[in-house]
This record gives sequence, C-alpha cells and structure tokens, in this order.
Amino acid sequence: MLMGSRAHPFRGPHFHGFASNTACILDATGASTAPNRYYVRALTERSIVADVLRYVPAQMLPAAAGFLLVTILTRLLTVEQYGVYALAATTVAVLSSLADGWVSNSVLRFLANAEETGRASQVLRSGVLYVLGSDALVLAAAGLVGTFIYRGLPLDWLTFASFVAVLAVAASLTDTGQAALRAQTRVWAYGAFNAGRAFGRLAASALGAVVLPNALIGALLGWAASAWLIALSIGVAFRSRLRADIAPPQVSQAWFKTFMTYGAPVSLSLLLNVVLAEADRFLLQGFSGTHAVGIYSAVYQIANGAVIPSSLIMAATFPIFSRLYDRPDGRAQVAILMPGVIRLFLVVAVPVMVGLAVVSRPLLDLLTPRSYAVHSGLMLPVLAGVFFLGIGQYTTLGLLLAKRSELLMAVLAAAACSNVLLNLIMIPQLGMSGAAFATLVAYVVYACSGAVVGRRFLRFTVPVRSVARIFAAAASMALVAFAVGQVMGASTLSLAAAILCGAAA
Repeated sequence: MLMGSRAHPFRGPHFHGFASNTACILDATGASTAPNRYYVRALTERSIVADVLRYVPAQMLPAAAGFLLVTILTRLLTVEQYGVYALAATTVAVLSSLADGWVSNSVLRFLANAEETGRASQVLRSGVLYVLGSDALVLAAAGLVGTFIYRGLPLDWLTFASFVAVLAVAASLTDTGQAALRAQTRVWAYGAFNAGRAFGRLAASALGAVVLPNALIGALLGWAASAWLIALSIGVAFRSRLRADIAPPQVSQAWFKTFMTYGAPVSLSLLLNVVLAEADRFLLQGFSGTHAVGIYSAVYQIANGAVIPSSLIMAATFPIFSRLYDRPDGRAQVAILMPGVIRLFLVVAVPVMVGLAVVSRPLLDLLTPRSYAVHSGLMLPVLAGVFFLGIGQYTTLGLLLAKRSELLMAVLAAAACSNVLLNLIMIPQLGMSGAAFATLVAYVVYACSGAVVGRRFLRFTVPVRSVARIFAAAASMALVAFAVGQVMGASTLSLAAAILCGAAA
C-alpha cells in the first residue's frame, strides 16, 4: 500500500494466521480464568510490544519505499505527469480491492484448515481463477465508467487504461498470494514480498522514467514489470507447500459458494472503505485536474507515515483479540487489555503526528521540489485525518470481533457518504484544502460512529491520565522543535536539529 492507496482499516488488521508470542502466553497462563487476569495483562502488554516488533519490517520497509518514491518521482516527472502516475496508483488500488477483496479474505480465512485436510491446492487454484474472473468483470465495468472520469488526462486514455488493467491484475494476484502467506504463518516471507513489492516498484519506476524518452510511460512500464515479477514469484513460493496435498487439485464449485458467502460482505466493506479513502483523488481530478492530484497525493503519501503505528499495533493485536473474544469471558479479557494497547498506540502515533506537523515545510522542502513544498499547509488537516483513521481502527474493533459486518458497513457508509458530499461541496470552493478538510471530517465521522456503535460489543476504559501526559509531552516536543526551526531557518540541518531536540524534549 504505497502511493495512491492509504492504509486500509480492514486490510491491515486481518492477520489471523500469524503465530503470536502473546497468544502462546495466553494459553500458558490460562487467560480465561479470572484469578490470573492481571498477571496475564502484564505479560500480554509486554509481549504485545514484542509482537509489534515482528511486523516492523513488513510495515516500515514499504513505508520507507513510499517516501523515496515521492522524493524521486516528483523530481523525474512534471507535476502533471506525477498526478497521472498517482491517479493510476489510486485506480489500481480501487480496482484490485474490488476484484480480490472477497477472494483474498476468504483465502486468509480458509487456507489453514484446508492445509490440514490436504485441500490447500483446491483453495489456491480456486482463488486464482476467481480473482482472474473478477478482474475481467471489474475492468470491463471500470472501462465504461473511466471514459467519463478521466477526461483531460495528459496521456492517451487507451494507454492509461492498458497500464491500469495490467497493474490491477498483478496487484490482485499478489494480494491473494500474500493473504495465503499470512494464512500459512509465513511472517518473514510475507514481509520479504511486501518489501520487494515496494522497492521493486520504486527502482523500476525510477529506472523507466530515466531511460525512456517519455518519463511517465517509462515509470508506468517499470512499475508494471516489477508488479508482474512479484506476482509470478509469489506463485512459485507455494509450489513446495502444495506437494503434500492428497485431494485432487481441481477447482471446486463448493469453494465458490464458500468464498462468496464469506467474502461478499467483506468485499462490500472494502468498497465502502475505498470510497472513504480514495474518493477525493477522483473528485480532485474532475474539478481541478492532474496538477492538483499530483500535489495532493505527494503530501498524503508523506503524511501516511503517521498511520504506521496503528497498522503495526493492530497487526500484532488483532489475532490475540480474535482468539480471546470467543472464549466465555473473552470480551472482559479484551476490555482489560485495550487501555494498554491504546496507550501504546498513542505513545508512538501522537509524537509522530505532531512532529510531522511541526516540520512539515522543511520536510517537504527536503523530499519534494518547491512546487510541492509551497503546499505544506495541507499537512495539518491530512495528518489529523490519518490520526482519526487510526483511532477508528480501535473504535470499530468490537464490530470486527463480534463479526457484525452489517453494522460495520453502516459505519463505513456514513463516513463514505459524508466524504463524497463534503468533497463535492468543498473542492469547488477550496480546491486541495477542501479535499483535505472533507476527508478529515469523514474520518472523524468514522471514528465517532464506530465508537457509538462498537461500545455495544466491546466496552473499555480510555486511560485519560496517560492520554493527557502523552499529549502534554508531544506539545513540549512541538514547541522545542518549532523554536529550533525558527532560530536555524529552513534547511536540512535545521530539520535534523528540530527532530532531535523535539525527541529529547
């Protein structure tokens, strides 16, 4: 999930298959018994940190590649060309989510059990076939709609559509393969492919932009080549795991029914999530053109660093909470652990958010050309929106654990509709700033409505004192970093000094 695709609230948490240090502790200490609950809480909170660290490579390396991608491509491409590249990335994220969401989540859910009965190849072969068929339907529908959305692009429509189609199919196959890796608890393989996917795109896009006369075509062609290399490589990674299958490797019609029954509600949630996360790019294209899309996407990609803490913590804790919640007193056990998890999230996320906000202008000066950096004012509403996105992952956790997909879809629908309506109202008046503030309000709606609805299924205490201390410390850090920046001026040295002094504060 790099440029053009924000961190999806319902892709990150679904790490059901990963082995967990914390889960082992819960089993060993008997977490379902009341006398042990505070002992378990202490052990679990300590082990959650260890579990989070296991996910750092899979999350941090792609994020680093995303920063580098912005830095390099904004210098190799014009603003309009970068806008087309970002719009292609957004479109690929939308189409692949629609095409593979129901399949990849079903693979994640059913592959582990299928391996135990020797039917893993049936699940995987069925999944690949369903993804390809779904891609064909989605791309055909998108082709009809796209002729109206993408008017005025500085690139031939057929060329743009061809690249998007090739990239979307590769992304769908890769997403399904990575879901299978997660289901098989192959943590390091998943992380390696995730990093390879991000850095392969970075290197190939930059190389193509430099080598070919048309830098935009070169960047898209390089990305397509790297995407298919990863998609084919991830398929090869499963061959040795499937040799022990005892069931015939044919595609089963029964699996189609199973996938649809389980995956269709998830797919609808993903669709609403896509509208929430990506609608502003398409509306900006319609009202303001690719120049605005390019600048807005670059700022958003840099601001997305603030959501990494939430993704890391949710990836580590969701399997633990899923395991606990279904036990007789599981809801109470999860409620006991939640304050510590929220505290951990805020300890990391708030300083990151505040720090990025304070040094936004020198950071953009360092990472992007001046034509992007002059729009550093976008960073504050964008960062606030990303922060509320992270909060929303915790307020909607009860709905995920209780498997109340219809209520989750209602929360997402409220946020997505508010996002579209506010963008339609605010972009014509305020341009990119309107899009940033509209999305901020939509994420606030998402977090607050999730809290109201989710408390029926998971009621926990917010550690108010800890929250106050964290924000006070972050404010002190911000003041010190701001003062250093004012004294030293705008430079790379002042940026480094501001970050170091702020962290020390």
